[in-house]
Amino acid sequence: MILSDKRRPEKSGVSRIVRGSSSKLAGLLLPLAGLVSVHAANESTEVNRLVAAVNNRPITQSEVRNAAAMQVQVLVMQSGRSLPTRELEQKVKEIEQNALQDLIDRELILDTFKKMGASIRPQHVDDAVTRFIKERFGGDQKKFVQELKNSGMTLQQFRQMQEESIIVQAMRAKNADSVPVFATPAEIETFWKENRVLFASPGAVKLRTITIPKLVNGDVSTALSQKSLVEEIHGKLRAGSDFGAMARAYSVDSGAEDDGVRGTFKKEELQASLAEAAFSVPVQTVSDVIDLGDFYTIIFVDARDEGEVAPLSDPKIEEEVRRRVLQNKRQESVERWLTRLRRDANIRIFE
Repeated sequence: MILSDKRRPEKSGVSRIVRGSSSKLAGLLLPLAGLVSVHAANESTEVNRLVAAVNNRPITQSEVRNAAAMQVQVLVMQSGRSLPTRELEQKVKEIEQNALQDLIDRELILDTFKKMGASIRPQHVDDAVTRFIKERFGGDQKKFVQELKNSGMTLQQFRQMQEESIIVQAMRAKNADSVPVFATPAEIETFWKENRVLFASPGAVKLRTITIPKLVNGDVSTALSQKSLVEEIHGKLRAGSDFGAMARAYSVDSGAEDDGVRGTFKKEELQASLAEAAFSVPVQTVSDVIDLGDFYTIIFVDARDEGEVAPLSDPKIEEEVRRRVLQNKRQESVERWLTRLRRDANIRIFE
């Protein structure tokens, strides 16, 4: 049973090993200091406040942030300044919400394992620690011990985290294979038809752009007039004005003097928001206004190659589709199991 409690709980005096991603371990695994400004905007926030409790065991804000840290880092690296601050904050919030759910599920799985009276052999934990040292520190035991010391974590605490990770992985695998799983020819064909883009060669798009700065010479007083300008340009383009002429008159990018022509690009060569528009708007059509951080951009798709879809008759493609169908079924099996665990547990989320 999940309850949502908007009251902020009193600060907890409970000292516990952080399951999944300890604040102590953050410096050991993922140095993020200063990287994500949006994530550290409110330094005065009490990071150890409770955000949830699972069967009376607390989950803190710091646990959630550390669990989400890797995904947030990847998001910031991929988007650069292309995402407006508000949109970036919303995406970070979504990542943290997913991280919280993962932490809740982790607690439920560990609880279930404990009730089973099962245990993990110490040798399995030894092997996990050895692999970690080899992968992260090139097998240098001294560097590992020093990093543990710097992070404030004991070897016993680290071993417990490794043991819990082994338990969670094993329990998920056990329930993924709890029912016979097979893929019928109809399921394989349906998945291929509905996910053709996954089996297509990289497409390409020929673009023209009009780029308008949000501020003139950094003057914040020009923000509204610049927004009005780009909206006016967009309206004229939709009404039939020539894109090339508008680009020459208003655009500030490198293609301005060439009717806005920027060239031909593969999807992975474009920023995410540009790629989404470039491969979704109809050919010979103007996009909506795209917010790219410091600039507004309007694109015109001159031509597009969607890429060739590999046929299902190709044995390699059929096997890959089969693998994905089976993977989805196993994930669904795990999700049904987790749904039962959530239903029978006492879960409180503090907003």
